[in-house]
Amino acid sequence: RVGNVTLLLGLLGAGSLLQFGEKYDRPFQAFAVIFLLAGVLRLVSVYFLTRHSERTPPTHFQIVSPLAGIKRMRRGHDGALLVYLLTVSLTAWTAAPFFTPYMLDVLKLDYAHYVVLVAAMHSARILALPLLGALAQRWGADRLLWLGGVAITPMAAIWVLATGFWWLLLFQVLSGIAWAIFELAGLLMT
Repeated sequence: RVGNVTLLLGLLGAGSLLQFGEKYDRPFQAFAVIFLLAGVLRLVSVYFLTRHSERTPPTHFQIVSPLAGIKRMRRGHDGALLVYLLTVSLTAWTAAPFFTPYMLDVLKLDYAHYVVLVAAMHSARILALPLLGALAQRWGADRLLWLGGVAITPMAAIWVLATGFWWLLLFQVLSGIAWAIFELAGLLMT
């Protein structure tokens, strides 16, 4: 939750800075400040990562050779799950770069409305996760993964159908919940 809230705060801060830069006809300077801040914060992250150590794995873990790992992936449930998660991720990340230009250039949203839409998705994820955790305990992660896969499938098409801001906001909230379902189930199953 802390990570998701921090991401949301960073998004709102960057969106506010972009809106401020646009208002005062300084969008490139606003982008430069955001990129500089992102670089500095990544260096801070590297510092903390170097201070973090891995715990030693439990004694019942086995080291598997690359060939044995490939065979296991081809024959076992792990391989099918990995291929599924990679396929969904690949398609989502292929489509994701088109979201921003569509919202800003085609629908002519300003930065404030765009940030509200993106923040709505992240907020929905943050708020849905505790409820989804209880649902995962009751249903199991495999059923939750199936529900998440079905739920995220129509989300990109819905953006095309809804051009009004309030419809987009509603669909972003639904999309955030759908992705929270999928991501939690994928995490629990890996």
